[in-house]
Amino acid sequence: MIHSVRFTAVLDTNVIYPVIIRDLLFWFAYYDMYTPKWSNHIFDEWNYSRLLSYLEYKKPVLMATDANTDIGVIAEENGYGLWCENGDLDKFDSLLNKLATNPQLRTQTGEKGYKFLEENYTVEKSYETIMRHFEQGR
Repeated sequence: MIHSVRFTAVLDTNVIYPVIIRDLLFWFAYYDMYTPKWSNHIFDEWNYSRLLSYLEYKKPVLMATDANTDIGVIAEENGYGLWCENGDLDKFDSLLNKLATNPQLRTQTGEKGYKFLEENYTVEKSYETIMRHFEQGR
């Protein structure tokens, strides 16, 4: 049923992403122990955290996301993934076939993803971004 009159809990990314924890929490909700809630922002954060893992392991990325989310466009522009709008099954199937039949493309996109990760998402880059925001706020 996934609705409880007892209480409501917001499930943040750190509990939605690990499969074991997510399954356990959804079972609790199924048995009416609580009502789970999350927002599109939390879901986007969850997708983003998974993306970084794929880039780290040099995996090509195939994304089907909402048209209002720019992460798929960024992946295509930087050559580390392919993207289509969520619900476009024909395009998704075509892109999946493209990756499945082209080992060279999988290798290239995986390498470009790792390079993008190193250039944009290191601890140092994150620190610089955070400090720049603080400095601009002064």
